[in-house]
Formats: sequence, structure tokens, C-alpha cells
Amino acid sequence: MNKITTYALLALTTLSLPVHGAAKKGDALVYEKSDAEIAISQVQNHPDQAKFEIVTNVDMHACNVEGIADTISDSKAFTQLQWQDANQCKITLK
Repeated sequence: MNKITTYALLALTTLSLPVHGAAKKGDALVYEKSDAEIAISQVQNHPDQAKFEIVTNVDMHACNVEGIADTISDSKAFTQLQWQDANQCKITLK
């Protein structure tokens, strides 16, 4: 399993998306359900990074977060990625 697929599978726990529902759009793997979508792709020439975008829409509230997450832990059990913006908002994906 390549790193991009691993990243995508790990991020699914956050959104409770089914693993079998992946679609490939360009270089990204995209998982969709009625109120959420996550797209993950590997950063070119940086195998320990993944570009991600999480879009949710619940009732009248929408949220969009995107960035480049760095691998902070990698083992056979799980890979852990982390992203932090200038305002100290932090997302950790396992």
C-alpha cells in the first residue's frame, strides 16, 4: 500500500467514511458522503507529506480546511500526520 492510500485510509476515521467509496480525481483520492468529503494527495518530491482538504456541510454550516500535513510518526500499526496553521489550529490524522 503506498503512502497516499495509507494517508487516505487513516483520515477516514475522522469523517467515518467507507473505505470502499474512494474515487480518484487527478492525483487525489477522494472519499465522499452526503455531508463530507476528504481529498488527499501526496506532495510531489516529499514522501513524508500529504496535501489534504476536508469539506463538511451540516445543516446550514459549512467548513473547509486544507493544508499540507507532515508525518510525525510512521509504524506498521499506523501513520500519524499533523497540520498546524499560524493561529495554532492543529489537526492530527491517524
